[in-house]
Amino acid sequence: MKNKFYKIKIKRKLFILIFIIFLSSFVSAVELGVSPGRIEFFGECENVTIFATGKIIAEDKWSKINSNNLDDYNLNSRNAGVEIKYEKNFIVNGNKKIPVCIEGEGEHFGVLLFRQEGSMAGVGSWLYVDINNKNEIRKEIFMLVPVTFELVLLLFLLRKL
Repeated sequence: MKNKFYKIKIKRKLFILIFIIFLSSFVSAVELGVSPGRIEFFGECENVTIFATGKIIAEDKWSKINSNNLDDYNLNSRNAGVEIKYEKNFIVNGNKKIPVCIEGEGEHFGVLLFRQEGSMAGVGSWLYVDINNKNEIRKEIFMLVPVTFELVLLLFLLRKL
């Protein structure tokens, strides 16, 4: 009787061990990260850093509204009125900086998504584009520089009198 109980106990442990080994062959982990989580573009290029190992696939999506719901991002860059340039497929072993350049006019809302090939898991970076604002700010600064210079020169000359 004792021997029969011992055999059942060994069979149970053996079954659990085989089951664990069987399950571990289906489990896989994906290490994937992106920085920064939000990028603001005012007519220049910015860098995005990807933290991963393996082949990465990138894509951009756009929305007419500023939203944190990915379902709202259903436009491509052409339909959104934006031209975006970045590497779409690349290999990372640790981390890699990816330059992202955007051209266009106006205010746009986008997301840049990254996923490992063969995986459904992914990460993204929100994109905010407002190209007109920076151009207007630059114009205002350049308009103020001559006026400021003239005022400083006038004050300097008045001191000498």
